[in-house]
Amino acid sequence: MKRLKQTLALFLVLLTVCGLFAVTASAAAKVDISNCAFSYTHEYTYTGKAIKPAVTVLYGSKTLKSGMDYSAAYSSNTNVGTGKITVTGKGNYTGKVTLGFKIILAAPKNLKASAVKAASAKLSWTKVTGAAKYVVYSYNSSSKKYTKLATVKTNSAALTLKAITTYKLCVKAYDKNGKASALSAKIAVTTLPATPAIAVGATGTTSVKIAWKAVAGASGYRVFTYNASTKKYTKIKTIKSAKTLQLEVTGLKAGTTYAYAVQAYAEKGGNTLYSAKSALKYIATKPDKVTGLKASGIKSSSLKLSWTKTAGATGYNVYSYSASKNEYKLLGTSTTNSYNVTGLKALTSYTFAVSAYKTSGGKTSTGAKSAKVTAKTKDANALTDFQDIIKGGKFTINYSVSTTEGTIPIKSVVSGKTTAQTMKATIDGISATMYTWYDGANKTGLVKAKAMGLGFYEEINEAKAKENGLDAASQKQLFAPAKDPNATIFEGTEKVGSTSCKTYSYLSENGVVITYYFNGTKLVQYKAGSEILTIKSYSATVDSSDIKKPSVVGCIKMEDIL
Repeated sequence: MKRLKQTLALFLVLLTVCGLFAVTASAAAKVDISNCAFSYTHEYTYTGKAIKPAVTVLYGSKTLKSGMDYSAAYSSNTNVGTGKITVTGKGNYTGKVTLGFKIILAAPKNLKASAVKAASAKLSWTKVTGAAKYVVYSYNSSSKKYTKLATVKTNSAALTLKAITTYKLCVKAYDKNGKASALSAKIAVTTLPATPAIAVGATGTTSVKIAWKAVAGASGYRVFTYNASTKKYTKIKTIKSAKTLQLEVTGLKAGTTYAYAVQAYAEKGGNTLYSAKSALKYIATKPDKVTGLKASGIKSSSLKLSWTKTAGATGYNVYSYSASKNEYKLLGTSTTNSYNVTGLKALTSYTFAVSAYKTSGGKTSTGAKSAKVTAKTKDANALTDFQDIIKGGKFTINYSVSTTEGTIPIKSVVSGKTTAQTMKATIDGISATMYTWYDGANKTGLVKAKAMGLGFYEEINEAKAKENGLDAASQKQLFAPAKDPNATIFEGTEKVGSTSCKTYSYLSENGVVITYYFNGTKLVQYKAGSEILTIKSYSATVDSSDIKKPSVVGCIKMEDIL
């Protein structure tokens, strides 16, 4: 029994020794690292910096320790492409294993569409780090194909599209070596109908007709009027037919400018798509018919037409009318309610008409012609034309009177029944100025003179006014004296200074020979007996400021010193 126990004890010792030897021998055998399993992330987004994926190494169920059992080195791990991890065994592990991982560009994100129109849209997205360019694609769900729409270098693209079309858009980024990111998420963009092109049809005094070109794919149109003051559009009509391409707007004011715009719309996918409004079209209604046309100031070769102003008119067309041809000829235009017609023939009848027009937006609308007026020109006589001015009872004339006593410059102004004159002269070396004013309506006036610093005045009555040729009737008699009924007008030629003038001479009723000197149609000199009046200028218009009663404060009455 004792022997058996010793044998068993020895056997156990041998087993123990053998077991330890086996363990020692196993620990001494090195493991090739390639027999291990490796766990790591295989894809990374490009950042511009070196990427070092963490690696977990397993041998069976045992997790190896970095730095003790293996080391990891990285290469090609900065740019887009395939990065490398070299795992080298250490300690009980030998060999090397090269692992690969991808570095890719990030897919573009946050796609947004803006400025969506009929044939265009703008697409933008967040900038992708490392991207050298981007390609925009349209995806067809039916064919499952992508169509390239644009290639750009920035993170936005202006796209050329078709109207009333839905696009599924996405973007892919590319680096400088042409390596691409994944496609972005898709967004749907539906373009609008095209903008109508508006035109103007017929216009009336209270209506206008608007027309426009058809828009492909449109379901209908909306018409707006625009208020420039409030800068607002007001819809006046929705046209629910794609075939209706015009609208007549009624109830408008004559000679008034209106602004209109048209918008197309289309029904698609349960939604209503509206085009941009057309450019504003300014349309003017025709002005009313001109009234009150008359002819005045009729002379041998000219006359003046005038008429009542027409509300809203930009200007007026003036026509001559030929009864034999039954046609109107445009003579000219005027922006006021009068027109001077020149170049006419003496003793000839002329017929005229006028129409108002309104210009707006580069277009002109013309109203109906007025009733016609006929006038006959006078005899071709310069003397007659000048006397017509004088007989008009309203004129101003600058002249100087030359007599044996010297030359006196005079300015004479006549307006209605009021006469005013100024005269300047030097008498015996003393400079004097005299101002005469006479009101024919009130039959009162005065003469004011100034010499050597002293002022003198004398009140005048109707008799003194006539005696000195101051009242309106005497002024007319002075410049247009009545001709002796038996006298003949003699025409001739004579020089005034170096100017050759045509002369008209006749015997007046008071026995004085009157001679007019004309340079063309301009009176330059007038001779009554021995007195010569040299005309500087004259006009048939007088400003009211030319006729003012002079102050007599501080003056001495002439009768007090005579």
